[in-house]
Amino acid sequence: MLLEFSAATWWQGIKSSTKDWQSAVNILREVYSRKLPPLAVFGELFAREQTQHEATDIFVAKFRALIAQLPYSVAEEMQLDMVYGLLTLKIRKRLTRSEINSFKGLLKCTREIEQSFREFSFRKQERNTNQDGMRIKKLRPRCEHCKKFGHLKNECRQLEKENDDKELSKSTSARSKPKCYGCGTPGYYRWNCPKCKEKADVKTNFFDFSRLSLENEASCDAPILPLEVKGAKGIGLADSGSKWNIAGHTLYKVLQDKGVKFETMDAVVTLADGIPRDKKLLVNNSN
Repeated sequence: MLLEFSAATWWQGIKSSTKDWQSAVNILREVYSRKLPPLAVFGELFAREQTQHEATDIFVAKFRALIAQLPYSVAEEMQLDMVYGLLTLKIRKRLTRSEINSFKGLLKCTREIEQSFREFSFRKQERNTNQDGMRIKKLRPRCEHCKKFGHLKNECRQLEKENDDKELSKSTSARSKPKCYGCGTPGYYRWNCPKCKEKADVKTNFFDFSRLSLENEASCDAPILPLEVKGAKGIGLADSGSKWNIAGHTLYKVLQDKGVKFETMDAVVTLADGIPRDKKLLVNNSN
């Protein structure tokens, strides 16, 4: 009997008490063969599935070796159900349970499937190697904008989102940009417009009108109208989209000097800033 390592040491210890060959075989099986209870056998059966690179012949052989340790017999049909559920998904996709009637048929079909896998893998390896047998490295596409792999710049979603945000920001800023009611200069209101301030500093015999709206209306171009009130001539900027227009301080002083009396009226006024406010207005009907 040829034994090595710990088995040889064990044999030296029991050799003198072993009388014949059959006794030696029985003792060897008792010491080194695993005898699992049925609960442990089923636990090992379902604890591990077939791996991707494990041959089906070897996996089925291990399965049947565990089944053989059961103290009772298991029908072959039930064994096929159990082992089929533990096969890899790539085999089960190509082999249905109804095609299997025995372990012999199972092993025959799986060998053919595994052979096709090996051929496909070999051809794929041939396509990825050059004439010298060196593997050809495929370069993954990389975006020049976000520096991420898997796409190019013209397919970059981050760049597309940034462009959309810029367009939205431009359109929003264009809509919210103020405009002077006096001269139409963008970026200013009437009270801080440099052009209108220069005009206000020049002395003139004319009075002016300032536009207001009693409702929150969108801004529009205002027509310039020549006016004459109580003999005083001037120019008014009238808002055709507003129901009311309010006179400037110059006209107010002219009317006061002419003895015109005003009445007080409560109204909600929306000026150039677009915020409605409760105001008291001086009102007079004059021709």
